[in-house]
Amino acid sequence: MTLGLASLIFELGFRAYALSPSDFQTFLAASHRLMAGLPLYGGAFVSPPELAAILVPLTVVPLPVAYAIFVMASIGILAWGTGSYARELGLNPWGTALAVVLSPQGWWGLMLGQPDALLVGLLLLAVVAVRHQRWAVAGVIGPWLLLKPDLTWPVVPLLIAAAWKDAGVRRQLGTGLAVGASTFLLMAGWLLPSWAIGLVHFGGRSQFQGLLSGLPDLLGGELRAAPAHQILASPLTWAIVGAGIVSMAAAWLLAQRRATSVAQLAEWTLLVPLAIWIATSPYLHAEDALFAVPLALRLADSGHSWFRLPVLVILLPWVVFPTWGALAAICALGLATGGVALMVRETGPGRERARVDSAAAT
Repeated sequence: MTLGLASLIFELGFRAYALSPSDFQTFLAASHRLMAGLPLYGGAFVSPPELAAILVPLTVVPLPVAYAIFVMASIGILAWGTGSYARELGLNPWGTALAVVLSPQGWWGLMLGQPDALLVGLLLLAVVAVRHQRWAVAGVIGPWLLLKPDLTWPVVPLLIAAAWKDAGVRRQLGTGLAVGASTFLLMAGWLLPSWAIGLVHFGGRSQFQGLLSGLPDLLGGELRAAPAHQILASPLTWAIVGAGIVSMAAAWLLAQRRATSVAQLAEWTLLVPLAIWIATSPYLHAEDALFAVPLALRLADSGHSWFRLPVLVILLPWVVFPTWGALAAICALGLATGGVALMVRETGPGRERARVDSAAAT
């Protein structure tokens, strides 16, 4: 937390000219267009139309007030989710929540006005719901994570896959997903076709994006300062993406073989494959690496100190180089590797036998 604050002070002192809620202004402008019946797409706004619909109530107040409300709501949800999961893991809920909010990846997204903090908070609440087998709650949350579908698309399919073999769990999860998806689509579902068209057009203009921050950027872009459209068109990019998807599938299959309960399987499939995708996504920005924090918290709960190494790997580069977004991919990949190792240790047959022996002894 202290190091995160230090990086924030550094940014405020030396890069204050770059600090502005530029992304939030884009989102709120889309909300104004939605209210006026104007087209949402064709400019800088490329998010699902539901994001513009959610922010419509903020169009009636001045921009600074709207931004302040958005930031406070995002902090509240992120702190709620982080504190709840930290309490589950036996970590200090208040200290953990404060550390995540004030981490470079946390405050950078809030400064830009990105919804990452809000969505990571919801993801953590879904993980807590899964641990308590509140499948309907997890199902309701799932579709709302699609406000950033380029990063969170694995969540709903993985939840469904984890619950598929248990009819009771599948029924509860399906009910929650139906409620969540219906509410999500009612917000602005009729605009989804125009969003799809807008994405195609935006892909042709991707050279106007800043440098991306995933492994494709690090290995094929940032080191030679290639523009984003070259990164997205590179065969290396799609080789990394393909390797990432294969790794996600392998992690899920490993969890399926070794998990001792549906809840354990669902928790791990929400944490590890998502961290792998964060590392290998071709459209990752520095603030998006916040989505790897749930796995960092889970690793921090490990009883073996060497499992804490991936936590340091993911946090320290963001503190020392808070604006070097490409390092976020290396951090997330380190987390995913540590997550697989922890999954093997905690869900193995030996671990289960130890629990049985302990229970018999008592």
